[in-house]
Order: sequence, then structure tokens, then C-alpha cells
Amino acid sequence: MLITRFNRLIKSKLLWGTFAFLVVLSFALAPLLRDKDRPNRESGAAGVLSGEEISHEEFATAKHDSYIRYVENNGDRPDRIDDELDELFTNEAWKRIAALRKAQELGIQVTTEELTEHVKTSTQFTGQDGKFSKNIFYLYSTYLIKGDGEGAVLRYQEYIRRELLVAKLQKVIETAVWIPRATLYERLASLVDNYAVEYIELDYDKLTKRVKITNEDLQAYYKENSDRFEIPAKVAVKYVAFPATDYSADIEVSDDDVKRFYDSRIDSYTSIDSNGVKTVQLLDEVKDDIEGMLVNAQALQLAHSDANDLVDAIAPDNRGKMQTLENACAAKDLLISRTGLFSIDEEIEEIDVGTAFNRAAFEIDPTQQEWSYSYPVFGDDAVYVLVAHTNVAGHTAPFKEVKKSEAKRS
Repeated sequence: MLITRFNRLIKSKLLWGTFAFLVVLSFALAPLLRDKDRPNRESGAAGVLSGEEISHEEFATAKHDSYIRYVENNGDRPDRIDDELDELFTNEAWKRIAALRKAQELGIQVTTEELTEHVKTSTQFTGQDGKFSKNIFYLYSTYLIKGDGEGAVLRYQEYIRRELLVAKLQKVIETAVWIPRATLYERLASLVDNYAVEYIELDYDKLTKRVKITNEDLQAYYKENSDRFEIPAKVAVKYVAFPATDYSADIEVSDDDVKRFYDSRIDSYTSIDSNGVKTVQLLDEVKDDIEGMLVNAQALQLAHSDANDLVDAIAPDNRGKMQTLENACAAKDLLISRTGLFSIDEEIEEIDVGTAFNRAAFEIDPTQQEWSYSYPVFGDDAVYVLVAHTNVAGHTAPFKEVKKSEAKRS
């Protein structure tokens, strides 16, 4: 028994993979742990890594990358950066520098085509039509990166490039897994061997006619598989929409703005056919689309400002008193609408919004004043403010509701 266990242990891909990961990681991070807290006072460097000085600029970039990743993982920016968060960002920054330098040492690169493909296929930048939305990407970039719109977008693209570099490095480490020769031969055989199989085709309808399902059978199945009959929590909200079209009439976009946008995203207008021939759409061909997107983006920013004013109007004052949404909207001549019940990942039929609306709705807590409403939520063509209306807790469907359908399925 002991020999058998030991034999399984030395053949464990997880064991060898973990060992490989720790070996590579130790080489990458050992100098970091030794030198990162020793800044070079003479040169003014932020620190020393593997005997090389790290400039303040490189360290600041890595620290800001750590901040962006934190915001993306947590879904919102922190109210303030305390000592604990600052220490977290600092430690993550040194790890990122070590990883990026290791990637550079190994010759790992992220091409412009790979960056463009990643952005265009990322679901977080997908519009209601299921396709990549330049507007959402623009708004997302300017939300995360401080500065002017175009500069923020470019800096966010470079952040994504560095994230992809780290991901590629991780894959390199994951592939450094040693496996026994027998396991290798077994995998190879499954890829190149030919198989002849015999099978019998059974008539489903004929077989099911002979099967009798009792009420006790259904109840037993229901109890053993109750998770299959769970109904997710649902909420309905009151909301106020601030459509971009209400603000776009007075917005003008210059030809220079259009050209800068076009030049900064030329890869988005470039395609390569099956023969490797590259084609670039001319500015005149996409000018109207770019103008519309820039106008819409600016209009959404104006809508966001008005939405913030509404949030301020319904937020609790210093004495903890709140104005109702109805009173606030009456004073501002705003229309209140209501949704039907929907789950966290369910498409809302009444309005054309993305999953950010759902997430904001489920973060609302009607039992606490300060959480009974949302901050402004961006959609493709409008900004929304949500207030709690009603909700239904998640539960398991009663047996009598699922009995008939399960009997037919069984």
C-alpha cells in the first residue's frame, strides 16, 4: 500500500507542476524580497531588483497597475487609500515588476493584433448587440484612468498589454510540468491511435413506455437533487433614465478630435484577410461613426453629471433624513420608471441595458438608507439611477410545481 501511494505521488502532475511553479517563482521573486526595500539613495531609484535599479517611473506604473487591477476585481474605486491598501499596492507593484522583467528576459511579447483581439472579444466591453462597443471601452478607460479621454484610453490599452504579458508568463510556468514517460505515451496514444467501436442504438420512445415512475420516486429524486430546482433571487427597481440624446444636440466634435481618435485606434480599423493582405478603412469611411461615438460619449458624461445631482438630492442629509425619489424627481421634472422582477444575469425586457444595471440593482439594500439607491450606472445610450422597489428571495421551487414536468422528463 505504501509503495502504491508513493508511486502515485511521484507520478502526480499536480505535484510536479507545483514544484516547477515554485522553482520558477523563487528565481523571479527571491531578488525582489531581498532588494525591493533598499532604494538607491545615490541615484534616487525606487529600489533594486536582481542587481538592477528600478526607476520611480517604472515603480509608479506598476503600482498604478496594481490599483487598476484592484478596482477591476472589486468593481469600484476605494473611498480612500489607507496604509493597508498602500502597502498592498506596493507589494503587488514589486511582484509585477519582477514578472514583467522575467517575461522580457524570456522574450515574451504581446503583439498589437493580440491586444486588439483580446479587447474586442472581452465580454466587459460588449454592447447590447453582443459585439464590441467602442463607447463602453472608452467610458471604462476614462473611469479607471485619470486624465484626458484619449490619453486615458491609450494608457489603459498599455495596462492591458502588461496584463497579457503576465498571463503569458503564467502559462509558460504552467507548461513547465514534468510527467512520467508512461503518462506521456498514454496521452500520445489517445491522439494518434485509431479505434473501432461497436454500438447499439436504442429507441428512446419504446423504452420509456415501459418505465413507470411513482410519486415516491419523484419525491425521492426531488429531495436528492433539490439544487436543480433552485429559483434565483430576483429584484425589481424604480429607476430614472438620463438618455444621451437629451444632451447630444448641443455637442460639437471637431475634425481634429475625429482624426486623433482615428489615429490612436488605427488597429481597430485594420483587418487582415486569409491571404495576409492588410486593409485599412479610410477616415472618410468611418468619420460619421467616430463623430457619433464621441458625441454620445460626451453626452453620457453630461447625463452622468445630472444623474449625480439626483443622487445627491436623495442621499441622506447630516441628520439621516432622505428625500423620496418621487419628490426629488418632481422638483426636477424627471420621469420615474419601474422594472419587472429580474435575476442577476437576466436580460431586462423593458430597457436596453447591460449587466452593470443588474449588478447595481442587486447591490441595493432597502433596509439601509445609504444603500437604498445606486450611484449613476452607465448604459450604452443612457445613464441610470436606481432605487429599491421590491425583491423575491432565492428559494427552491415547491415539489408540486415541478412534479408534472419532472414526471414527463423522467
